[in-house]
Amino acid sequence: MSCGCKNTSVNTEDGKLKNNTPLPSIGAYILKVLAFLLLIVGLPIINLFIIWFIFRTLVLNREVNIKPLLTSIGARFKNKEDEEEENYYNLTENDVELVDVEIITNTSK
Repeated sequence: MSCGCKNTSVNTEDGKLKNNTPLPSIGAYILKVLAFLLLIVGLPIINLFIIWFIFRTLVLNREVNIKPLLTSIGARFKNKEDEEEENYYNLTENDVELVDVEIITNTSK
């Protein structure tokens, strides 16, 4: 016999099948619809920014310096673990002490 782990319906005492899948709540749908509507409202604002950026670049012949923006965004995504790994590259043999290591030499015991 199998355990019925993959089956989402269960036999009840009266012999009818009962479905155990949870129904999504109405609040979840309302939240998703509101998020969708907010993003739809935000699209014209994004489009206006893109049009202004292109106008400034092509028509007014102004340079756009994106480097500070990209570096600030990149700094947020940089992990502290990456900084710690960079410190390991500067280590020498004198900085490291081996622990629980069997010393292998050419001399016999």
